[in-house]
Amino acid sequence: MRTWTEREVMEKLNEGWLLSGDVGADARFGLINPGQTRADLVPGIEVEIVRELHKKGVLVPAAVPGKKIMYRKNPR
Repeated sequence: MRTWTEREVMEKLNEGWLLSGDVGADARFGLINPGQTRADLVPGIEVEIVRELHKKGVLVPAAVPGKKIMYRKNPR
């Protein structure tokens, strides 16, 4: 499985992609392209990268119907 960098994740977030997962859990996050429907094509992002972005205030919760926990880039 491919390893993503923080910079690559930020590029995708800037394009409108979302992160799906729980910051408190020790599991990879899904990097979701809103235009993509195939779950088998969702890249996995290491939780450490997501936690670091969360600590920096880059991520905010995103309300997405049917999803438990989603994050998007903070618009500020």
